[in-house]
Amino acid sequence: MIKIDYKLYKPTLDSLTPRQQILYNRDIPVEEQSNWLNAYWNDVNDFHFLKNIKEAANMIISHCMWTSSKITILQDCDCDGLTSSAIIANYIHHICEKEPTILVHDGKAHGLADMDLDKIIDTTSLLIIPDAASNDYEQLKYLHDNGVDIVIADHHHCEKYSEDAIVVNNQLDDYPNKNFCGAGVTWQLCRQMDEMCHFDYANDLVDLCALGLCGDMMDYHEKEVRALVNIGYANVKNKFFKAFVDKQEFSLNKMNGLNYLSSSFYVVPYINACCRTGEMVEKRLLINALLDYKCDTMIPSSKRGEKGKEVPIWQEAITVIERVKRRQTKLQDEAMEFFEYQIQTKKLTNNAIITCVCGKDDAEPGILGLVANRIQAKYQHPTLVLREVEEEDGVHLKGSARNYSYCPIEDMRSLCENTNLMDYAQGHSSAWGASLPLDNYFKFIEVTNEQYKGIDFKPVYLVDYVWNYDRINPKYVLDIAELNIYGQGIPESKVVVEDIALDNVNVQLLGEAKGHPTIKISLPSGVDIMKFKSSREEFEEWTSGEKKLTIVGKCSKNSWMGNVTAQIIVEDFELKDYEEEWVF
Repeated sequence: MIKIDYKLYKPTLDSLTPRQQILYNRDIPVEEQSNWLNAYWNDVNDFHFLKNIKEAANMIISHCMWTSSKITILQDCDCDGLTSSAIIANYIHHICEKEPTILVHDGKAHGLADMDLDKIIDTTSLLIIPDAASNDYEQLKYLHDNGVDIVIADHHHCEKYSEDAIVVNNQLDDYPNKNFCGAGVTWQLCRQMDEMCHFDYANDLVDLCALGLCGDMMDYHEKEVRALVNIGYANVKNKFFKAFVDKQEFSLNKMNGLNYLSSSFYVVPYINACCRTGEMVEKRLLINALLDYKCDTMIPSSKRGEKGKEVPIWQEAITVIERVKRRQTKLQDEAMEFFEYQIQTKKLTNNAIITCVCGKDDAEPGILGLVANRIQAKYQHPTLVLREVEEEDGVHLKGSARNYSYCPIEDMRSLCENTNLMDYAQGHSSAWGASLPLDNYFKFIEVTNEQYKGIDFKPVYLVDYVWNYDRINPKYVLDIAELNIYGQGIPESKVVVEDIALDNVNVQLLGEAKGHPTIKISLPSGVDIMKFKSSREEFEEWTSGEKKLTIVGKCSKNSWMGNVTAQIIVEDFELKDYEEEWVF
């Protein structure tokens, strides 16, 4: 029997509504909750807090006014990089009708490391780099020494300001919000240009800023983040973004419409798939779809059944990113099969960190983070997925690390970095990019095993409510299901239902004929417990003999033919026989 462990965030207070209790559990005092929920323009920070922002704005405006000036934007390879580039490109075209050249990384690279610097020098007067390059000191010097002006709008940690570029970076100054993304800094830069040019255009780009914030998983505790997501998602103006949201309407509405959490599941992954694993022509199509001055251009459709038909770029881009996402999923499945065999045969779960390694031809570099995420979710274990890369000084293992939500080690990145065995460990505390010299591999395993010795990696679920199965209030379940408050740093609500006597309730196996077996438990209160991705074997195990079931799950609602019913979706469970409780 697998035992699940759980505990309440805080004691349940009868005086609080479910919404109040859940926010209180996430350290938001009851008296502050109304302001927290309704973050808006007043909670957006003054852009003047960003050091160098006037100099950066003036540099861009000057180049916009010089007829002969050639402006280049370097787009980073993720949702934040894409939206940052679209924001500044749209703004430049708005004020001077120039069409900046946008450089797109061929693979999953960042900053200037993989760029042909001499080509940039030959074709560029002003280089704008949003969401990257604060740390690329040598490359910036080379470009500057060869006559290229450079503006950086970034949010990544770095040691110091470059002397060869105008750097706007919220990590290096007094900007109050350190949980800001590249799109946020770039958007604030546009607001500064609005002020200097007496325009009012930057706010038309706040929807892209909101998408970048969600794409880069900025902390939703932060008032400014919530405010900009609230503002941007309430008024989506970008034609491509709006059309894709409409296309995803059914999926988004399952999670209360377009919000931080739903966009993280049903919008951002499609964009990241194209940025990271798309072909160059697909990546360029996507950035063009976000440009107001290009998105309506008619091009041949590649959609099945539309041969010879022309469609606007924004429409074709939707077709393409869906195709890339399907292709990426196939690559993930193939890589997962490869790594699963490795995990089982080499017993990698015995290590403190599941560390999988593959050759350069065994997996695409752009999917390693996604595979690492799958592995940590399945095994509830810190995970590193690495790929061999040949470099001048030898073979290095490069890839991504992921940690699970309830791991007792909160900052896995710092602990790995502090081994002093890695080339780098850069990113968030639980999701980061890694590079390890091949020669250090076995030493890294040894050191981390020793470092993590005695730590129980079994998850302890933090839950908002613990209910007995025959005392669940369906209204509470629906109230929790309809909350629209979750994002990075504000985890979704989980509840526990204890001691469901399976012989006293209606238990059904649904969807078996269609290949989607689901166990449905109808409780006396009218609430349904749903266990998706089940099997006939699991159903028979649950219903044979006298069994009790305890589950950890998420509150949900099911709407069908005008009827709304309360559901709890099973995430983990503990099944036990009655006799296991007998103590003599």
